[in-house]
Amino acid sequence: MSIRYMGVQVDFGEQGKVILPGLSTRQMRENKETIDRMVSLEREQTESGQMNAAAMFEVFDIAAKIVGLALKRNYPNITDSEIEDTIDSQNVKFLVAAVMGQSGYKQVREVAAEPKGE
Repeated sequence: MSIRYMGVQVDFGEQGKVILPGLSTRQMRENKETIDRMVSLEREQTESGQMNAAAMFEVFDIAAKIVGLALKRNYPNITDSEIEDTIDSQNVKFLVAAVMGQSGYKQVREVAAEPKGE
């Protein structure tokens, strides 16, 4: 399978190494409220130093959506279940930062090092 969009190479569970691109302009526009909510949740956590369970699950839901949109640009057959099963507390920030960094929200250098395996 040829990769259609450039991105950051990441380990993605059973999928192995994948190329995770940024979001397209259309994806960013159509998901502006979701992206704004993620930024807001990150800001709240930074300011308070903590996150309640409801906010944590909201972050995971948003992360699955954002990472899924990006992954499906290069891997249209990947399922939502595969995405949700792969995103966890060890990689959620890394994966979201990889997508958002390439989409202009954060600098890509923030995701240069991959998380260590379990």
